Amino acid sequence: MSANTRLELTEADLRARELLRDFVPDKVFDAHAHLYAKTPGAAELIDYTYESYCAQMGPMLCDPAVIRINALPHATRNAATPEGRQEENRQIYERLDAAPNCVGCAFVGAGDSRERVEQIVDHPGIKGLKCYAHTTGAANPNACAINEYLPESAWEVANEKKLSIVLHMMRPAALADPENFDQIVTMVKRYPDAKLVLAHCARSFASWTGVETIGKLSHLENVWFDLSAITEPAPMMACIKATAGKRVMWGSDYPITLVRGKVVSINDSFAWITGAACDALSDLFRRYNVKPCFVAQENLLAVRQAALLLDLDRTQVEDIFYNNAMNLYGLKD
Repeated sequence: MSANTRLELTEADLRARELLRDFVPDKVFDAHAHLYAKTPGAAELIDYTYESYCAQMGPMLCDPAVIRINALPHATRNAATPEGRQEENRQIYERLDAAPNCVGCAFVGAGDSRERVEQIVDHPGIKGLKCYAHTTGAANPNACAINEYLPESAWEVANEKKLSIVLHMMRPAALADPENFDQIVTMVKRYPDAKLVLAHCARSFASWTGVETIGKLSHLENVWFDLSAITEPAPMMACIKATAGKRVMWGSDYPITLVRGKVVSINDSFAWITGAACDALSDLFRRYNVKPCFVAQENLLAVRQAALLLDLDRTQVEDIFYNNAMNLYGLKD
């Protein structure tokens, strides 16, 4: 896939675009997008750049005049090694050099020393850190506690330099997991100048995990949320209500969400109804004339529903899509 490859939009995609046309602002800051190159030897060598983002996401966003990105590294399997993380960070630096209107997060790993963390944030475009449980080498990353893959050295540097930390919790109960919750509260109080961004509405793919707990963090001014990859309005509404809409940022989770389908809560868990799952439901979809659009569009439609249900005004919508991220990263137009 070349950097300028555009996605083919179906009738369903175009209908979603029409619903969003008068909603998505003309200035968009994507707080959660992955820009990287797949490693040689992969089935297809794909280079995800600022240009490819604009070509592919631009039409879904109704072609805004301004697009900024917080560029995140990719959680490849070789990221368990410092050398693997160094390569991921090198790619982020290159993308930031090519897109000076964007910012990015450096890849920090379990066990990284303070000296190491200081080195990886030594780039003018780096405004934060991103951690992944894969760096632990654990057989089951989904069982990892936060402090197993987010070292205290990252908190120290983020606090000193007033950087963000983008956190994807791994345990199934997410913020409703008592150990996760306690670790977050402890660390954000210990390091008040670090800005913790809880990705995916505090990983509320199972909506109850966020709806029942996000409000308990409302008094912590250095806790932020991004809305990336969530396709149901309830967790988004919880984030907006807890922060008066001031510490909430839209994000796409590009290119992960360039698949058709939806992420849905089911009882106390969730499922990604994409790919093979959509294929398995093809007969049902035909019977009810269901034509899935991209997950990225389902996410935008859910943001629109949340805004309607909360009676957000135009300024509040623009804050979520642009102004809040600009404030977090200390940028000016």
